[in-house]
Amino acid sequence: MARKVPDEVQKVFDKYTVNFVRRLNKDTAIDMFKKEFQLDEERSELMFEMFDKDRNNILSAWEFYLFYVTFGYNANAYLDAYGKLLMDGTDCVDIGGTWDFLKELKTLAGRVFCDDEMETMIKGIAGEERAIDRKKFIELICRIKLTRN
Repeated sequence: MARKVPDEVQKVFDKYTVNFVRRLNKDTAIDMFKKEFQLDEERSELMFEMFDKDRNNILSAWEFYLFYVTFGYNANAYLDAYGKLLMDGTDCVDIGGTWDFLKELKTLAGRVFCDDEMETMIKGIAGEERAIDRKKFIELICRIKLTRN
């Protein structure tokens, strides 16, 4: 059974497809990230890597949907926030600052996380190292946005 992608999302994706094939190769997907979302090369590569969930170097319409609803047109703002939250001399963010940033995010249903949920989410992502690098930061945003009730 195919998953239904909302028309708004499909419309953006379809601008880059050929012959109604609902997949984009890596180069085309990166080009789309640059043109549609004003991401630079490095950020486009990162978004492709994070959202090509099956690691087949192809972005499906569903994988694009996941990008669109979690990062979408806010991708640069979220990645800029990561840069501002970096601790000096590391590639990891300050946990307290990250907490404050994430508390402002809402799930797709429009709900904010309570403190217990946020603590569990951050601990789960940060792991025993108690560190959140760029990929973990992206994963946190995705998990929060995609959490159901």
